[in-house]
Amino acid sequence: MLVASLHLAIAQWNHRHGSTPRGRVGVLVPVNLRPPEWPAETLANCTITARISTSRRHRSNRTAALSEVRAQHTRSKRTRTGIALLAALERSGLLPLWAKQSLVVLQPPTRRRYVDTAMLAYMGWLHEPPAFGGEAGDTVEVWYSAPARTPTCLSVGAVVVGGCLHLVFRYPCVLFGPEAIRRFADCYLAALRDVSEGRS
Repeated sequence: MLVASLHLAIAQWNHRHGSTPRGRVGVLVPVNLRPPEWPAETLANCTITARISTSRRHRSNRTAALSEVRAQHTRSKRTRTGIALLAALERSGLLPLWAKQSLVVLQPPTRRRYVDTAMLAYMGWLHEPPAFGGEAGDTVEVWYSAPARTPTCLSVGAVVVGGCLHLVFRYPCVLFGPEAIRRFADCYLAALRDVSEGRS
C-alpha cells in the first residue's frame, strides 16, 4: 500500500503541476535477499533495491495500482533478481574506468527517462518505541534518514512504532521547497488513506 500510494501521489502531483500523465513512474524499494532458511543467522546487509514501475494505465485506479505493484514486488522476491545484479556488479571491476564513467555521461542525452522518480524504504514494525531510561522520558516519535539519490530523487522512509506509522521525506532542494514538500506529504497521505480504505 505504501508503494502503490506513492505512485498515485506522484501522478496526482505531476498532473496538478502540468506534467504529462503518460510518463513512467519508477520507485526503488529494498528487497530482502536473505534465503528463507537463515532469516537472522548472519549479521549483514542482505538487501538490494528493486525498481517498481507503473504506467498511466496502472495508475488509473487504486486496484490497478495495487495489483501491478504487488505483482512486481512478488516477482522480484521470487526470482531474486538482485542476486544476478550483485554478480554483475562484481564483474564490473573488469570494465575500464572510461566505460563506467560513460554510464553517468549518458544520463543527459536520455533526459533522465531512466532515472527513478522516488525511493521508498520501509523499516518494518516495532511493537514498542525504543527506551532511553526514565530520565529521558517516553519516546514519542521515531524518525530515520532514508537515502536519497540526487539530484532529482525523492526519498520516503516509513516505520511503524506501537501501531503508529511514521513517515520522513528527504529531498534535494532543486526538487522541493519546505512548503512544497508539505503539500506533497498531504497528497501522499490522502492517497494512502484512499488505498487503505479501498476507495478508488
